[in-house]
Amino acid sequence: MLCPVILLASAGWASTPLTYAALGGVQHLAAQLRQLVTLPLVSGHLFAHLRVRPPRGVLLHGPPGSGKTVLARAAAGDAGATLLVINGPEIMSEWQGARSGKGS
Repeated sequence: MLCPVILLASAGWASTPLTYAALGGVQHLAAQLRQLVTLPLVSGHLFAHLRVRPPRGVLLHGPPGSGKTVLARAAAGDAGATLLVINGPEIMSEWQGARSGKGS
């Protein structure tokens, strides 16, 4: 069995599991993420039984420092999933065929 992976455009690896219980003041957002992310990952058999396709992903958007990465880490921690955090410029360049400046 493969471990579910949640990808997010940000920086670094999730080091310690974080859950929704550790977040304060975002109960409404946490409830929505539970329905969209945690429930399909943990209880996928319910969707299969009802013949309903679970959501394929969630796009978190907002200004820097608004807690998008923390919400994603809480969703992954609550679902027991692995969170891979990827920074956009690490995988793409504005120039076709150009390599990242790291390691060259």
